[in-house]
Amino acid sequence: MSGILHLSANGHLQQNSMMVFERYYPGQNIMLSRPPMKNDVARIDLPEDIFRWLDYGNRDVWEEVESLCRERHIDKIVLHAAFRRNVNLAAYLKKRIPCKVYWLFWGFELYNALAEDFGVSLVDEKFNPFKIRTYRYPNRVKGLLKYLRYGCTQSDVLRKVSDVADYFCFWNKFDYDLYTKYFGDHVKYKRFGYVCRERNSGEVETYNFPKKVQTILINHQASMTGNHVTLMEKVEKVDKEGKFNICVPLSYGAPYVRKQCLQLGHRMFGDRFMPILDFLPRDEYFDKIDSAQVALFGQKRQEATGNIGHLLTVGTKVFLREENSLYTYYKDKGYHVFSFERDLKSFEDLAPLSEEQMIHNRKIWYHTRFYYDEFMPHFFD
Repeated sequence: MSGILHLSANGHLQQNSMMVFERYYPGQNIMLSRPPMKNDVARIDLPEDIFRWLDYGNRDVWEEVESLCRERHIDKIVLHAAFRRNVNLAAYLKKRIPCKVYWLFWGFELYNALAEDFGVSLVDEKFNPFKIRTYRYPNRVKGLLKYLRYGCTQSDVLRKVSDVADYFCFWNKFDYDLYTKYFGDHVKYKRFGYVCRERNSGEVETYNFPKKVQTILINHQASMTGNHVTLMEKVEKVDKEGKFNICVPLSYGAPYVRKQCLQLGHRMFGDRFMPILDFLPRDEYFDKIDSAQVALFGQKRQEATGNIGHLLTVGTKVFLREENSLYTYYKDKGYHVFSFERDLKSFEDLAPLSEEQMIHNRKIWYHTRFYYDEFMPHFFD
């Protein structure tokens, strides 16, 4: 029997993904994940026979990993995102064992490269040498600092994964097209989705929606590219009388973004500010945000797909930045989705979706959703 090696960081999506791979390829999977960083929590809890914590950024363990691959007959390597450590290890292994490499694209790896090495703007706040946080944003200065510290840039990582990987795996081909524009088409496209559904032949279409309340959801995490300040300032401007509560998920992401959001949120919105600070199970988290009448996402890049897609199906009015590829994606599908720049000008624009609009969005989801059985059974063919 052949084997599948997964190289991952400590992320919450990998937990579900590994269970899906194990369901379709039982007994073949083993995931190695870098241990949680200081002050971080472990987000992966899987059986020992398919999962191990291992700091594989340390080259001293590479021979151990190579031995594991030979012992388990590994002929497929799955990169859960592309970052310096797992790409370097995959390059080492590919020279020593016959295998194919599958890059499960996340987004940050490409968009950070575009911002840090090509000057693409992802963050509204401009670089300021007197503000420490702007050194952390993806921009040319950060790219230079990375090079001075690590001896390589994010684009170097992308060029290396372009040599190592055989397949770029993602559900939105727009991002693959963007990748090939800058890094060539040596890596072939393969359709893949992290969070999909199992097909249920007995499932019926339903059109009941959660009761909506006057709450505005802002982003999905303390993302450095979430542009929270831009969103908060717009809300303060259009909701002058303070009719809406403001819900901001901050349970994971960048600590400095979380700190900034908490300070600004309490100062701007007072008792109406309702941050989510604890990491919640997926269903519990969605139950908490489903009642929001409006959701604003400030990213100028593909991000928060799971949250956005879910909110569109439960009747929430979603505003996206026009530079975000998801805005074009959902518009092309026919969803009622709104431009943050053009469609949010006054308090009236915060009005909820009509019942007809809610039903329309859910119908599109029913007819276009992505099932695991559409790609997982033949993923490695």
